Amino acid sequence: MLIVMDNSRSRQVNSAQSTLCGPIVYWMSRDQRVRDNWALLYAQREAIRQKVPLVVLFCFVPNFLAGTLRQYGFMLRGLPQIAHNLRKKNIPFFFISGEPKNAIPAFLQSIQAGGMFTDFSPLRTKNKWLSDVILKTNVPIFEVDAHNTIPCWQLFSEQVKSIEAFRVKLRNSIPDFLNAFPSVRKHPVPFRGKVPRIKWELMIESLPLDRSVPEVSWTQSGEHEAQKAFRKFLKQRINEYKSGNVQNGAQREWTWRLQPYLHFGQLSIQKMIWTVMHSEIQPRFKASFLESLITRRELADHFCYHNKHYASVRGFPEWATTTLNEHRYDAREHLYSKRILESAMTHDELWNHLQRELVSSGRIFGYARRYWAKKLLEWTRSPEEALRLAITLMEKYSINGWDTSTYLNIARAIGGVYDAPSKMTRPVLGSIPYIKPRYQSARRDLRTYAGKM
Repeated sequence: MLIVMDNSRSRQVNSAQSTLCGPIVYWMSRDQRVRDNWALLYAQREAIRQKVPLVVLFCFVPNFLAGTLRQYGFMLRGLPQIAHNLRKKNIPFFFISGEPKNAIPAFLQSIQAGGMFTDFSPLRTKNKWLSDVILKTNVPIFEVDAHNTIPCWQLFSEQVKSIEAFRVKLRNSIPDFLNAFPSVRKHPVPFRGKVPRIKWELMIESLPLDRSVPEVSWTQSGEHEAQKAFRKFLKQRINEYKSGNVQNGAQREWTWRLQPYLHFGQLSIQKMIWTVMHSEIQPRFKASFLESLITRRELADHFCYHNKHYASVRGFPEWATTTLNEHRYDAREHLYSKRILESAMTHDELWNHLQRELVSSGRIFGYARRYWAKKLLEWTRSPEEALRLAITLMEKYSINGWDTSTYLNIARAIGGVYDAPSKMTRPVLGSIPYIKPRYQSARRDLRTYAGKM
């Protein structure tokens, strides 16, 4: 099989030239896996070319986006598998803690690194980390989009105007980038320095984490668990289509069960797509699967990459800003404090169900995510307050709270991003599209998920 490593997936983000013959470092951040990881593969290719060791570095950053034990716990419990898998490939794994602008340059200097690769993220926090590191280092630094099927900077040079325009160009471009993954090789040049042994449980217990939100019990972290979940999902879908018994509820359930693995990069979206496209699943399911997996997820990355105000009302389209300002001072039928909303004590029992599910299980699924966010617009004093509160609650309770899809879903619900204005105006919402509560559907989904956790 021909394996293609397209250089357009990698780009140098500084102007430094290599002056040292030290190890190549892969700063692992968003894509936390060994298998099917373009960033790791590109780093190894360069290390082999230079005949130097390859090192993988993970930098734990306390208080990232107000994260709690729920998100940090899932992330950290997947790292021992990574360290184990890398050790079998003769690649050491280093775990450090601190602000990247200080911790990473110090690490690079301590091992006399000859260059560094890192995985791409469109979120401004990672970009700020990277910019700070660049200012304090003098080695070549490369960024690799290991998360998207098509490198985010390749598709559009600015925010796309419509979902349909994005969908068409994405589908036309996928054949050029949907390649098979090579395997990570056993690295031929060993690292001669000291590699600290990590006592993972003690380390997790000792880290300064907000432990007010517990870890979830319905999923297990790690690259191995991610692969098992995907294989089970794929087998189930193939069997359903062979028998003619297609269960949309099961599709939603398993799609959601895969989300944490995708969010933390424990599972490669591109490898999933490759596997589905070469499976026995009927074409009509392949199309819907690719729509939900590729178009919506990669659109979210593009939105956050090209719209620097993705978490602000300044990122809303002009028509939405205008209508929200026109209705800014409309009387609210209900006004709730953050405490009441967070405690799920509103008059709307459906919304309360969704909020309790978010708090207890770290997820809101389907159309309900937009319904949940739109109600915050109706029940708070301003669009700014609604947006801030929606992001705060998601970042605190959702296991995928830091995901680009979270920011796009909220911006779409509250600020009409990628929506057309409604022909009917309503108090407070103005022309922002309204969503009717679907009590029966939402409660059925809640029972389905609750019964299988």
